[in-house]
Amino acid sequence: MTVDLSQAPLAVAEAAHARAVAYSRVRMHQASYFKIRGGVNRAAIARARADWGLAVLEWIDACVAEAEAEDRRDPLWAAYRSRRTATGSSRDCDRAWHAYQEIRKTRDQAAVTAARAAWRTALVDWMQELAARRAAEDEQSAAQVQQRLDEAGARVGVHPSTANRARKLVHASREREREDSIRRSMMRDAGLPGWEPGRAPHRDHG
Repeated sequence: MTVDLSQAPLAVAEAAHARAVAYSRVRMHQASYFKIRGGVNRAAIARARADWGLAVLEWIDACVAEAEAEDRRDPLWAAYRSRRTATGSSRDCDRAWHAYQEIRKTRDQAAVTAARAAWRTALVDWMQELAARRAAEDEQSAAQVQQRLDEAGARVGVHPSTANRARKLVHASREREREDSIRRSMMRDAGLPGWEPGRAPHRDHG
């Protein structure tokens, strides 16, 4: 009799590794997205934002899969092993996470499964709201850059070379603003666009 390994549940160590890999992909796609934000190529920005969003959703699923692996071992042990590291998460995510940790302590697997699903839903909802906000910011930024370029061209339209120099100056100014925005975002987000269940020193309970 063969076993379908694709359906086999992940052990805790395997799930933790998968989460770490997903985390790395989020950082990679976020860096690419932040690099292109602030330009006027809406299509390229949208693609980069979509790649980043998909990576975050995959990371969320990896976090939930790791939590599920822990719960299969022992929900009580998992509750005392895990801790939340906040970096700007939503209140709904906070509430869902804390409720999940408390329910884990009951060792009621049905309740634990439901609480874990509610936590995932809160994370996905938060991510969708964040992506929508970023999309609105990108559209506003692209429109502002285009307007500045158009105004510069109109002012110095008597000579193509002069217009080109003006566009370069506007672009350079906008590039400085974009880099400042990236630095602020990276400081605020601490490398991730939300929050991650961190890991406390390993301790067995129960």
